[in-house]
Amino acid sequence: MLAAATFQPPRLTYIKLDPVPYGARAAGVVAVEASVSASGAVDGVRTIKSVEPFTALMTGGASSWTFEPARDGDQPVACHQLMLGIFRPAMLLYPAPPPPEPKDYPLSDDVPRPTKWSMPPYPPNATAGDAIVVVEVDVDDGGAVTGTRVLTSVPGYDDAALGAARQWAFKPATRANRSVRSRVIMAFYFRQPL
Repeated sequence: MLAAATFQPPRLTYIKLDPVPYGARAAGVVAVEASVSASGAVDGVRTIKSVEPFTALMTGGASSWTFEPARDGDQPVACHQLMLGIFRPAMLLYPAPPPPEPKDYPLSDDVPRPTKWSMPPYPPNATAGDAIVVVEVDVDDGGAVTGTRVLTSVPGYDDAALGAARQWAFKPATRANRSVRSRVIMAFYFRQPL
């Protein structure tokens, strides 16, 4: 087996997320774990933390998501991927939901576990209505966020999503009993006032 230091986590290449149903009035964080094959296809999704009616938005189209597969040395390998949906209503009608308390969710070892959460502020000058900003978050082998990349951009909302993503912290993922780098996909849903 190759040293864990040669492990490269998967990189998202395609995701489709449905809009929030009209009139949905909840907030919070949905967590799902996707099984990603050595070819980069999603071959299973497991709900870790549910917030109705939003859980189906994160799991419904998961079979169509694709990744550049994880690699251990030169070999593509199967792994698991943490996907988070952060649902943020407009501040005008609802206060920001409190960040969830860190829990030891039943995640696979090769998935980082959140230890510090952050909910984004609702951008006061944003005009796009409902918006979904998807951010890829790089997590180092110590659990710190070392990089963020916007995958789907909505002007006026990106900075709030990136700022929140950078404040998260994790217990690192492991492979072969060693801490490894990982990635987390965060989909920030901003709801317009109803």
